[in-house]
Order: sequence, then structure tokens, then C-alpha cells
Amino acid sequence: MSNDPHRVLRRTSPPSKRLYEADWGSEEDDLPPKPVPSDTELPRMVFAVLDRLWGFEAVGREDHPGICTAARPETWHAALVKGRDAATDRGHPRTRFVVEPSLMNGLRKTTSFELVPRTMSLHHVRLLFANRRMGKLEPNLFDELRQRLINLFPPCGWPTCSSPKVSGS
Repeated sequence: MSNDPHRVLRRTSPPSKRLYEADWGSEEDDLPPKPVPSDTELPRMVFAVLDRLWGFEAVGREDHPGICTAARPETWHAALVKGRDAATDRGHPRTRFVVEPSLMNGLRKTTSFELVPRTMSLHHVRLLFANRRMGKLEPNLFDELRQRLINLFPPCGWPTCSSPKVSGS
């Protein structure tokens, strides 16, 4: 520090990280890359979905489990079914799908999934894959879940979904 009284004192900032990058490397190099799922990997995945993405907020809770049942990159949407504790679920058994916890699916307790597909942004679901993935539903359970959904909501193109015939004049 100089003794010159006319010199303006300035606050000095810490040395730039760039000065030491050659010696120590970048901090970003130490972090593993975030997983990027393909759209074919998303179905069967079990996520801890934030309540605000389900469309509500509950005091004392921040998320509910969800199973991705379909991902459609051409529409930028994914379909998920919402889960809740099976012990407190009072829904009709025909509209529920119960899954026991396992190491593969990552659920902590028996969970009842409401058989009502909810669409979400594919972007949000991809972010869930990176940060809030719990596990993957077993293939036989996923096939059963999909079949139950098809029985309740037949895909368009089946006779129940076809458009009415227009008579020509």
C-alpha cells in the first residue's frame, strides 16, 4: 500500500479462477455429467414428482410418486400416473393400481397409483430423470399397468373413438 494521500482506495476482487485453471483444472471437470434420457427410457421410470407439477400443494409434503407411462417427443408431452400411500387410499379398486416397494422401483412403501393419465411437459419429465428418479417399474407390472390403462381409456382409432361418419350430399 502506498503512502500517497491522493490515491483512491479500491476494493480488490479475489483473483480470477482462470489464473489457476491451468494448475488445478476446472471445477466443472470434477462433476459427473447429468444423465440425459432417451425418450424410449422414460416409460416405466418412477419419479418423485413435485406436487406443483401435479397441480396442487399439500402442507408437509413436497412430492408424490409418479410412473411415466408414455413419452411423445413429437408433441413434447409425457403421460404419468400419480401415486399415494395405499394404506390411506379410499379410491375404487378398479381405478387403482397397487405396487409393492422393491429395490428396482425405489418406492419406500406400498403405493396406490390412480389410473388417470396426466400429461406433463416432456422437458419437465426429462428434468425429473436427472434429479428425482426413484427407480424403474418391473416389466411385468408395467405391462399390467398399461393394459389396465388401455382397458379404461381405449386408444383412438378403435371403434369407441372413431369420428362419426358424415353423409355426403
